[in-house]
Amino acid sequence: MAKKNMTETEYYDFYLKKWGKIARKVFPAYFFGEDIPDGPNYLVMNHYTMFDPVISYLYLDGFLRFIAKKEIEKQAIFGKLLKKIGGIFIDRQAALDMSSLKKIFRANKNGENILIFPEGTRNRTKSMDVQEVKEGTALFALKSLTPVVPVIMLKRQRPFSRNYVYVGKPMSLEEYKGKKIDGEIIKEVTAKIRDLMSDTRKKLVSYISSGGAKTVKKAYKLQRKQHKNGNFIIKVEDFE
Repeated sequence: MAKKNMTETEYYDFYLKKWGKIARKVFPAYFFGEDIPDGPNYLVMNHYTMFDPVISYLYLDGFLRFIAKKEIEKQAIFGKLLKKIGGIFIDRQAALDMSSLKKIFRANKNGENILIFPEGTRNRTKSMDVQEVKEGTALFALKSLTPVVPVIMLKRQRPFSRNYVYVGKPMSLEEYKGKKIDGEIIKEVTAKIRDLMSDTRKKLVSYISSGGAKTVKKAYKLQRKQHKNGNFIIKVEDFE
């Protein structure tokens, strides 16, 4: 049983150890690609369903700080869980949510990896393509020149349906060091983040549809021992 005085990281590990194995059977996914670098990084993920944060929690190694809209905080189960494991809730109606911004920058300063959905809301269209990306992610990353790591899903996650998620290489923002962060630069980096996500998904779709699913499945079986240590990211050699 969880204790009331547990820290966020302790809650994070507690729930993962207690429910992780069962939950991964309900939400099966193959995560493959690059290992998540030591933090801080902003992990940018495309967004289809309410299950997206769940599969990230289940399969990505190490503590992640999740950013979510404030409305989720009111949800009886998911909101409560996300709050206990260190989620940061942003009030999208406020002109400037300083309380949440401080938490984000503090987490960044502490070297934590932060997962964010740059599209700002779930993609409910028939298209699986990456939608318009909000400027907040670029602003957060530019403030500390934090690398941006694409974590891209192939399709909508459904219970008991296998998904494929590719973890790409970090995009550095060091070229902006010493530059004044103005509206033009924020728009420029926002476009780069969307291109990074969109290009990664196109490569993922092409790879899986041309036989890559078999390669990933085979690699998963060969690398099964590492999963016992909580690292579920599969290494494949032929993804371009």
